[in-house]
Amino acid sequence: MLAQSDLSPHIVARELIALRCDPTSRPVIGMFLGGAGLADTMLYCRNKIYPLGLPNGVSHALTALALLVRMFLRLQSSFLPPKPMPLEVSVRRDGRISGRFALLAVTTLERMLLSGEVKGSGTGRLKLLAVEERPFSLLKAFAASLAGKLGASSLHGVHFEESDEISIEGDNSNLILDGEMFSARIGHPIVLKPAQPLSFVRLAA
Repeated sequence: MLAQSDLSPHIVARELIALRCDPTSRPVIGMFLGGAGLADTMLYCRNKIYPLGLPNGVSHALTALALLVRMFLRLQSSFLPPKPMPLEVSVRRDGRISGRFALLAVTTLERMLLSGEVKGSGTGRLKLLAVEERPFSLLKAFAASLAGKLGASSLHGVHFEESDEISIEGDNSNLILDGEMFSARIGHPIVLKPAQPLSFVRLAA
């Protein structure tokens, strides 16, 4: 009877992300943001693959296969995930990175790809991972994540940054924060900052 017992051993604090589309808007709060090719692929799966009525596992496998076909064979078709739009990401204190990214992720969690632990420097609460639109850059990022070395050393085409403020600007590029979609536009950057931590009840053993 967990509800009638002391919950304090099960309470964990989680850092959150505050997203603003403009300085006067109320922030949207979430825990994980995906953008660039990652968001485009998620939308492709939702709009093109799920309507086929296949099991989720098969749908996700088909989506991954379609993405790999587009990236490795350099094909473009309405039946494949779209090529990601260019983005410019500004990281406070560390300058800017720009280009087409197969994967863009921002989180406050200690784990990212395939649950691999991120070895950051602790210079900011927001962790940014941006992988350039090149097949081998994506493979290197996944391999580093599996080995638990993501963020430990520099990898060509793989950008890992930590900051307390990140802005993202692009030509109507999709961003998804915990399932809610936003669009990064030129001249109207989306700004991410840490939000106040919230307490959650951890039920898993």
